[in-house]
Amino acid sequence: MARQICAATIKANMGPEAWYVLTDEQRLETPGNRIIVRAGESGIVPEGPPMMLVGTGTAKRQALVLVLHDSSKPMTSLAPDWKPAELCSESKRLKPSPSRP
Repeated sequence: MARQICAATIKANMGPEAWYVLTDEQRLETPGNRIIVRAGESGIVPEGPPMMLVGTGTAKRQALVLVLHDSSKPMTSLAPDWKPAELCSESKRLKPSPSRP
């Protein structure tokens, strides 16, 4: 069984966030969207929506991350008003998005 790492912060970015996963996998949830990105794949989330990003799987996750934002604004802000739909729950395992194999 894959280990679940659920200690994630719910945040909103002040610019788009892109990442490339080097090892293992990570899961992203935003309102109405959930994706799994595995080693060798990339993902992007636009500026604004609240999000929760967690590393999951059986090994140590490594990823390159870039958030492009106006330097006069903070990179991220907390988004405590949004609650994810049990991203890390074993009973609600996520399925890859249609664009992912």
